[in-house]
Amino acid sequence: ALRRAALGALRILKEHQLSIPLLALLQQSTELLEGCIQNSTLVADVYNFMLERLRGIYADEGVSSELFHAVAAVKPQTLLDFDQRIQAVDAFRKLPEAESLAAANKRIRNLLKKSEVQIASSVDATQFTEDAESSLYEQLQTTLATVDPLLQKHDYESALKAMAKLRDSIDDYFDKVMVMTEDENIRNNRLAFLDQLGNLFLQVADISLLHA
Repeated sequence: ALRRAALGALRILKEHQLSIPLLALLQQSTELLEGCIQNSTLVADVYNFMLERLRGIYADEGVSSELFHAVAAVKPQTLLDFDQRIQAVDAFRKLPEAESLAAANKRIRNLLKKSEVQIASSVDATQFTEDAESSLYEQLQTTLATVDPLLQKHDYESALKAMAKLRDSIDDYFDKVMVMTEDENIRNNRLAFLDQLGNLFLQVADISLLHA
């Protein structure tokens, strides 16, 4: 019964572009049924069920599975926000920089997954030894200042266009910088830098999932 209700709510939220947090709605629904629910994972189960149905709805609208999962990976709170991100990433995919940036983000994700150390939350620019990393770091700071107000306005398309300008510097970085160098301090600092770079894009979607 809860799943049927969830499916109905899903269509209403999407069709009317209501900015109601989905998980909060599910949690409130279970609270109304307190004492009748034994499954402690019900909210998560229904949420995943709704995501799968939402994927089907978007597929009917011509949205690819890769595009859907790129957005779903960052778990937008509302379906309105989800839809705004879908539209923005769809526009991003048409940019000439998109393929290279998707590949770079996939490379970043793989490097971070292989790392066996805790990734530092800050980057020490004084440890940079290559012009390519100093240049990209400076451009990243400028991009962050540009992107932050755009994200606050949910202008994801403009934010991704601003991020796309990093393409040449990112390509240059991977051409000239050996991330997994033998020097532990330099290696860890470079991983922290890549983590910040990857997190920039993750503020909209996991575009690494757009790369085959």
